[in-house]
Amino acid sequence: MSYSNLKLLPDKKQLEQDYLRIKPYLEKILSRIEGKVSQILELGSKPTLKSRVKKFDSYYRKLMRVNLCTDNSSLPLLTDLMGIRIICAFLEDLAIVEDLLKKNFTVKEIERKGASLNFKEFGYESIHILIEIPQEVQDELYTDDFYLPQSAVCEIQVRTILQDAWAEVEHELVYKSEFSPFDLPLKRKLASINASLSLADIIFQEIRDYQNKLNREIEFRRDRFYEKADALARESLP
Repeated sequence: MSYSNLKLLPDKKQLEQDYLRIKPYLEKILSRIEGKVSQILELGSKPTLKSRVKKFDSYYRKLMRVNLCTDNSSLPLLTDLMGIRIICAFLEDLAIVEDLLKKNFTVKEIERKGASLNFKEFGYESIHILIEIPQEVQDELYTDDFYLPQSAVCEIQVRTILQDAWAEVEHELVYKSEFSPFDLPLKRKLASINASLSLADIIFQEIRDYQNKLNREIEFRRDRFYEKADALARESLP
């Protein structure tokens, strides 16, 4: 194994000090972005928003895992340093939210987790959208003492309620576990659970579509009734 291409991380204690120094600023930036996201969401069922700035231990573990470091910075940036999760009730809401985000933010990247799975596979599904820090947020919060490089982004994840439930459980069982002893029967059980949740999402959407269709028909009949009532009223006038 060659060590010539390995990058050395900055000293952990120094890195933690630098990180904790800027974390309050990151939280303010994230709060402003979350507020803007909340304002632009125009759905029948209001999505749930969650946000977080990575804790240092989580940040450092990921640095160790991806070996991310730059020669000119003591504090390497991660794309998910600041994160917002938008949790929607129905599958149709995902495309609506994505479109609203693209209209109101500068989007740098969109990744559709799980899109490459074939029809026999089931796994983590989520839309991950990287946005630039809005200029108005930079103008408000950036100072001579604190500012982020132009490459800094905020990650926005868009999921349904059931996709989020699966992701949380999978994260505990697989991602955070030091050892995941999943033999074939256990893997099949996990796949069947995920398949059931995916099917439930589809059925919920079909029920929602049927409900919307009925509402449109009722609205149409109501309008026709009022039109006829108005016509009869006009005919009865002397």
